Amino acid sequence: TAFIVDGMQLSYLAFMLRYREIVTWDAWTIERAIVRARTSGLQADVVALLAEADSRNLVLNSAAYVVSLCVLDEVGDPSAVVACAERMKANGGWEKSVSKDPEVQEVLNRASAKLQEDALATDRDQ
Repeated sequence: TAFIVDGMQLSYLAFMLRYREIVTWDAWTIERAIVRARTSGLQADVVALLAEADSRNLVLNSAAYVVSLCVLDEVGDPSAVVACAERMKANGGWEKSVSKDPEVQEVLNRASAKLQEDALATDRDQ
């Protein structure tokens, strides 16, 4: 989803990119932008902001990772869901997230099952 006003795209990512010289690209800023982008329905922003955090090797808080995980699930990218879960595990946020919301584990289970189905289908086709 993108919103255009007077020829300028309104989204958290567009704002941060436009003002990159004055916006601090740290974990705190990106965490909040991810959560706000999700609440605004800007799924593409969430995905792009997560990629930006990864490219900068930033460790986000568990809320930002859970939001990202759910958005990746919603957009149907199981490999990205698994990669996000692995980052959460590496950063020590996985157990905390699962204990707060068991649905987090279900998101990973669905993504893993989908990847296995796709792999089996590929093997059958060959």
